[in-house]
Amino acid sequence: MAELLEWMKRVNWNKCVDFALDEAKKSPCLRMHFGSIIVNSDTDVIGRGFNKPPYEPCKTCPREELHIPPRTRAEYCHAYHAEQWAILDALNKSYFVKGAVLVVAGYNPNNNEKTVINRFSCTLCARTIAAYGLAGIVAPGTDGPKFKTTKEAYDEAYAIQIELMKNPDLNSEAAFNEYLKTLPK
Repeated sequence: MAELLEWMKRVNWNKCVDFALDEAKKSPCLRMHFGSIIVNSDTDVIGRGFNKPPYEPCKTCPREELHIPPRTRAEYCHAYHAEQWAILDALNKSYFVKGAVLVVAGYNPNNNEKTVINRFSCTLCARTIAAYGLAGIVAPGTDGPKFKTTKEAYDEAYAIQIELMKNPDLNSEAAFNEYLKTLPK
């Protein structure tokens, strides 16, 4: 962990978040635009991606039609998420992602505001990031970029899913967003 923290000091994480937001602008998603980059210990960007289906863009959003809260029930989404595309991009270029840091950022295409992510990744992406051995995730916060280890982000994603299963009232987007505000930043 000390080695990770040492090289992370050399990275301008604000610029990395901006770069991830530039990737997000490419997204054809009807609901949310997310972008992601992967930064290795040489501080190089080795992978990048944005949320999109593997074939053509969606004409309707099944998650929107079913009123599924953001960052939940990813199996109803036709798209690969930005985190998944960034990992695939790095691997397709023969980079090793183990030990690297993933940066994810997004915005609502209906109002062009940056989305301050109170949570780092959905369960599907958290599981993928853990499986490939990335060291952590950086996401925008209210007072600058925030870092969580992959294990912290993974545990948080699953804790939220369990809470949603226990409390069906959180399945409305408004209630879910209020719940996210109660989580530690």
